[in-house]
Amino acid sequence: MTYEEFIDVIVRRVKSDERFKGLIVAPAQRGNIMGIGFKRPDTDETYGYDLHSIYDKVQRGEVNIDMVVCCLKEAVSSLFNRTHIPFNKMDYETVKKNMSFRPVPVKGNEDLLKRIQHIQFLDLALLICINEGVNENGVNTLALFPNSELARHGVTHERLVSDAMEVVPKNHPLSIMPMGKAFMRDLALGPEILDEFKEYGLSDDELIRSIENSPYFLATNAGRFMGASVIAYPGFAEKAYEMLGDDFYIVPSSVREVTLIPCRCEPDKADRDRMREALISTNTKENSPEDFLSDNLYIYRRSSGRIEIFEEPHDGFAEGIIGDYPHGIIF
Repeated sequence: MTYEEFIDVIVRRVKSDERFKGLIVAPAQRGNIMGIGFKRPDTDETYGYDLHSIYDKVQRGEVNIDMVVCCLKEAVSSLFNRTHIPFNKMDYETVKKNMSFRPVPVKGNEDLLKRIQHIQFLDLALLICINEGVNENGVNTLALFPNSELARHGVTHERLVSDAMEVVPKNHPLSIMPMGKAFMRDLALGPEILDEFKEYGLSDDELIRSIENSPYFLATNAGRFMGASVIAYPGFAEKAYEMLGDDFYIVPSSVREVTLIPCRCEPDKADRDRMREALISTNTKENSPEDFLSDNLYIYRRSSGRIEIFEEPHDGFAEGIIGDYPHGIIF
């Protein structure tokens, strides 16, 4: 496949998506560089992408076209989402359409949680947020839902939680994929991700092979927007169990995504100690305060049908938990 043919394939794939029917999508030329261009017919707003480096990766078999199309769609979708409506100007139906979750740790946010509508899940709180869209500075803004807004919209906390649990998974659909596939998706956007693993002393090829064969999975949402909140979605645990084929640990190492590890892969206490140490190290050395969620590992057991905070057994007791929270209601 030539580069020109590659661009034609990408153009056709993007244009077939309903979200882009209002855009002009076509091969574009700027100077000596050919790529793909996007333009709104009613404005002069135009974006272009040079895909030569991505094309070379496709030719070498490092990424596939599906990954390229997926990443390109997400990038362009966010660029053209320019509607901005302040939360205090929205009616409740508009509020519902723009709901999101922002996961934060309960510990350290006690004062905030007294004022903001949220759902408690394990040792986390899912703040109910409203996406206001992209403002005049090109920044996507989120508004928290304060307790005082319930009366203005004429809804109860229970109604708000019920609507959020229904709407947010539709606004930000669940995505569970093998670690290797997720890694190759990120690699398609640039080789910088390889730098994160230099400490392991592997060559780039060795590292890629190792991650491609990993039995781990990543769970997030379609845009990786506060994607760790998907663990509270209705049906998440059952879907993940179906894909992993086993009970599984959840490593909450980022607000963007969580790692799912089949229990059969880490059967011993020493294995779980390494997982916990790696999580704490990531939280301490790599995550900003805004990215931190928890130093606890979670576990899903099909026998119990719920996600729990995991704690090693001790003093002769069976494998235990230190907390178990349903989709709780906190005022």
